[in-house]
Amino acid sequence: MINGEAGFLINNKLIMKQFITTKLFSLLEKLPENNVSVSEWKQSYESFANEIFTANAKSSNYIDLLHSLSYTRAELVFLQEQKQVKKNIPVSTILQKSILLLDTQMYSIERQICLEKFMQNSLSVAPEKKIS
Repeated sequence: MINGEAGFLINNKLIMKQFITTKLFSLLEKLPENNVSVSEWKQSYESFANEIFTANAKSSNYIDLLHSLSYTRAELVFLQEQKQVKKNIPVSTILQKSILLLDTQMYSIERQICLEKFMQNSLSVAPEKKIS
């Protein structure tokens, strides 16, 4: 069992990197050397998307999930620039779809956080007393 600040940092690092251990990232990191079929790229994207949706549905900590999605997006953008994939249409398409998926999920989570804060504030405001 990991205790204290070190445990928090290790756990937080694992949470942050949960989506970059997917097959999609594995394939992207091996570019341009790998010869991956279009169907394999599509399967890796579908698997990645399913992990994102599952994490969103199961998460009880939206802030950690938001950080993880943001970190994943930054890594995808970096790989996109580093590997110069614009000439490879299937890979470029998968990367764009992945980045858009992350953007929409982050937006959705941000809205959920705002809604929850609004509801908490609405419930904590004392009702006005009527003057008779």
